[in-house]
Amino acid sequence: YPYVVKPRNSAGSKGLMYVFDDDSYQKAFKVYRHSSDYIVQDYISGTGVGYSIFANKGEIISGHGHKRIAEFPISGGSSVYRENFEDVRLLSIAKKIISRVKWSGFAMLEFKLDRNNELHLIEINPRIWGSINQGLVNGINYFSYILGRPHLKTQNILKYRTYLSPLIFLSFFSYLLKFQFYPVRKFLKNFKYNRSDVSLFKDPGAWISLILRAFK
Repeated sequence: YPYVVKPRNSAGSKGLMYVFDDDSYQKAFKVYRHSSDYIVQDYISGTGVGYSIFANKGEIISGHGHKRIAEFPISGGSSVYRENFEDVRLLSIAKKIISRVKWSGFAMLEFKLDRNNELHLIEINPRIWGSINQGLVNGINYFSYILGRPHLKTQNILKYRTYLSPLIFLSFFSYLLKFQFYPVRKFLKNFKYNRSDVSLFKDPGAWISLILRAFK
């Protein structure tokens, strides 16, 4: 103890279980006792950090780093509020892996940043990721290369924070119940710099579907 058990193939935090003691071990054992399709990892306490890229034949064309401010569920769930995060180590690690496998396409590297400022690679999702809007609204054009405009240069010069509405409000409610005020305080303090991933007025169907998915 402690460690994490999760399915090999999943989305968000579905099937994710934390094992801290004998009781949580028994719960995880009951869920996975008849399955071999799972992964066990060390539990690393820290803040979620991501580095998102588009690459061609092992060369990173565009990349962007972000840090999680809020999740839903609030322990190991999907990112629902995030901000820019710059660290040269993110690009360095991404280059080593992406060039080695000669990857072409989208990918998002997920890390934990611990209290000693050490980065721990958790996983790599070889697909478009849920927090892609964070890079897009801050000037990172992941699609310029595949749209035939590779000459476009992207610059991370903006300071917007993005959030997934309406799940962010369920997240905030959970944080407040735990007397954790930081995410809510940061959202309100930087209100004019917040940008929603999904707009209720522009795409009400998608907005409502997020609520339905949250309670499946």
